[in-house]
Amino acid sequence: MVERNHERFNSEKEELADFLDEIRADDVVYDIGANTGLYSLFAANECPDGNVIAFEPYPPNLDLLKQDISRNGFEHIEVIEMALSNSVGTIGFSQPKESDIGYGSSAIGPGDNKDTIEVPTTTGDQLIDDGEIPPPNVVKIDVEGAEPLVIDGLERALSAPSCRVVYCEVHLPGNERRPSVEDFDSSATDIRNRFEEFGFTAEKLPRGDRAELFYKFSK
Repeated sequence: MVERNHERFNSEKEELADFLDEIRADDVVYDIGANTGLYSLFAANECPDGNVIAFEPYPPNLDLLKQDISRNGFEHIEVIEMALSNSVGTIGFSQPKESDIGYGSSAIGPGDNKDTIEVPTTTGDQLIDDGEIPPPNVVKIDVEGAEPLVIDGLERALSAPSCRVVYCEVHLPGNERRPSVEDFDSSATDIRNRFEEFGFTAEKLPRGDRAELFYKFSK
């Protein structure tokens, strides 16, 4: 694995273990905000008869993600080089400093001392409707504050009975490196309420003192 994946593994062992316990051999797993592929790679081991769909719009992260997929020989990981959002088009994406590539500091929206590029966007429901990807059974969302946009664009899939579990990192105010859900006119309570409307039960997983919450939503 790339160095950044080793670092994230050490800081997210408990969440990753819980995520992997929920995956069945023939599941379709969405890794939304795949970064350099930590969750995608481990998920691929758990669903040899299924598919992993890794969504990542940032080119330097994509390069590392593809390298690790190739290095591990996974043919059932599909990479979607777009940001999932609530519309089809493009959106501004703030780049991290070069030394932070793969660390999770790139994000939709403005950021201090970061250059902004345009990345393509689409909705998860649109990709499913167009037959581009199958609907998910297990979903992980980690998009640096843009969680509300992803959820809005994936609400039909999330509402379906076949979508059993969603792991969603909710970014809160207080981290100067990246946006929070409040920058997208939402809150942790709003996110939780949306998933409960979809039929999920919420469980908050431990995340230490970081400026984020990590929810497990189950049906």
